[in-house]
Amino acid sequence: MNASTFTKFRDLIHAHSGIDLAPGKEALVSSRLAKRIRDLGLSNEMEYFDYLSADQSLNELTRLIDLMSTNVTHFLREFEHFEMLSEMLHELWKNGPAPVKFWSAACSSGQEPYTLAMIVHEAARAMAIDPRIVKILATDISTQILRQAEEGFYNTRELEHVPPEWQKRYFQKSPSGTGYQISDSIRSLVTFRRINLSHSPFPMQGPFDAILCRNVMIYFDKEVRTKIVGEAYRLLRPGGYLLIGHSENLSGIDTPFRSVRATVYRKAGAA
Repeated sequence: MNASTFTKFRDLIHAHSGIDLAPGKEALVSSRLAKRIRDLGLSNEMEYFDYLSADQSLNELTRLIDLMSTNVTHFLREFEHFEMLSEMLHELWKNGPAPVKFWSAACSSGQEPYTLAMIVHEAARAMAIDPRIVKILATDISTQILRQAEEGFYNTRELEHVPPEWQKRYFQKSPSGTGYQISDSIRSLVTFRRINLSHSPFPMQGPFDAILCRNVMIYFDKEVRTKIVGEAYRLLRPGGYLLIGHSENLSGIDTPFRSVRATVYRKAGAA
């Protein structure tokens, strides 16, 4: 892919998703487009760009964003965050049950929100509370990855980070023996929606007790990151938490969030 063609795709992808593809990603973009170009019977990337430009339904643009979205995750990833949220639940529920709302803002194939739902169940079991008072919103820009997440089906390798007792409690082996299905008790806590984090204001209602926006802001420029952080602040309850990825920080972003620890920020106000 030459520089001119790359620039056209980079600008189009940025305008519609906020994903900021730095120079040097030409080979990555070309490889991700190759199969789609063949499937459409087109000859090259510029023919595909023209095809995108002529598609008034925007369905092909959605497919392009799916192709460009990076979805790398696993169960219990960056587990310190989940330990902190478990402690938060125990504190909130020490005087009895109280509704809780979480948002997994870049949920990928579902491992993050389902891990959160398992943490909720463990805390609820320990405190004799009905876990159904918790609601988890899970969003992503990729329609394809959201379909996978909603199915909640994972192969054996994908469960390697899940403790054996949790595997028994929250997964059922498929009849074919090729993988595992997340249990209905876990799935029932999670609602999946498509959200484009580069388009604000976000179309959901808070307040949330915690927002997990982890390992996604690294793909955006400062302007989009600033909007995301501002929206997270707006949607959190006073005292609520924003959790970002271990490779991320809010450096250079003017925000009223208070840093609690590395990658954990809190909104001002009463808990």
